[in-house]
Amino acid sequence: MQSACLVRKRLTNDSMNKKLIPIFLLSISLFGCKQDWIKSETEQAILSYSDNFLCDELVRNDRYHIRSDEYKKNHALLEKEIYYRTLISEKDIERVKNKQIAIGMSQCALYLSWGIPVTENKSIGVYGVRIQHIFSRNKNVYVYTENGVITHWQESN
Repeated sequence: MQSACLVRKRLTNDSMNKKLIPIFLLSISLFGCKQDWIKSETEQAILSYSDNFLCDELVRNDRYHIRSDEYKKNHALLEKEIYYRTLISEKDIERVKNKQIAIGMSQCALYLSWGIPVTENKSIGVYGVRIQHIFSRNKNVYVYTENGVITHWQESN
């Protein structure tokens, strides 16, 4: 919010930019000091989130069903960033709506579809990262991802 105001001070002190001063001051008076290119603290924080944390945060917000205006705004920002980073494919969007999973689905889509697992076991090696996600549904379901993509799952009795 202060950036545009600071730029205005710099422009008024620089004699070489005298022609730009009226245009810049007019734009500030019409639109205020805060411009679209200055992101809110929430937007800046979301941009710094890792892919996994971004997905976790969206699931966590949905789990608590906070329906305030602030929640709706944050939810929309999180969702927008997930789609911008293409963490969910077009096919996965429909599966998430139906609470289904499929081989090849992203870990983010898994979280959005079934929620955050009860526990996870992580293995790191030359192949990358393998995670066993344990979900407690009617029976335990073990979903396996490799480098953020579902490779297979199994159910226990």
